[in-house]
Amino acid sequence: MSIKKRSSIDLGFRTEISSFPEGETVNLCYQCGTCTGACPSAKFVEGFNPRRMMDDVLLGFKERLISSSLLWTCSLCHTCHERCPQGVHVSHILILLKNLAAKEKNIPEGLKKEAAQIINEGLTVPVGDAILRRRRSLNLPEMPYTVGVDEIREIVKTTHFDQLVDFKWKEETKEEKEEATG
Repeated sequence: MSIKKRSSIDLGFRTEISSFPEGETVNLCYQCGTCTGACPSAKFVEGFNPRRMMDDVLLGFKERLISSSLLWTCSLCHTCHERCPQGVHVSHILILLKNLAAKEKNIPEGLKKEAAQIINEGLTVPVGDAILRRRRSLNLPEMPYTVGVDEIREIVKTTHFDQLVDFKWKEETKEEKEEATG
């Protein structure tokens, strides 16, 4: 067991978390471990431990939490929340921690790529020929290669989500600009 350095403790972190609606139950956690015992991600991902994350919140280890890639392992199934005998909203607190991590630009590259895919095409998975063939064989309607991209891009720009995920806008060609203006 390693000794935790006092300099890495943020004494106001517990208060910061409990000041959000998602985190107001944090102080009810008495570290029983039910959250981890019920967690499907903890069963399959070595090192992922919601109880330990809650402990880090309570003890003020903010930097360790928001810089950890394990934070993003939570599948948001909310089993921890449903099983907690104290009613601690563990999964909501993990969402809050992910939001804090994102503000510090601690977002996994895979999620950034998925965000770029959504911004570019409106879909998380590109529509390929195999998908189109399968849809035709099932007599499903044709599916566009992009969905709601203009609306998504407007939301992304308005909320500055592009900056959060380091999205690089491509320069529109002269032809694209003319086509867009009619």
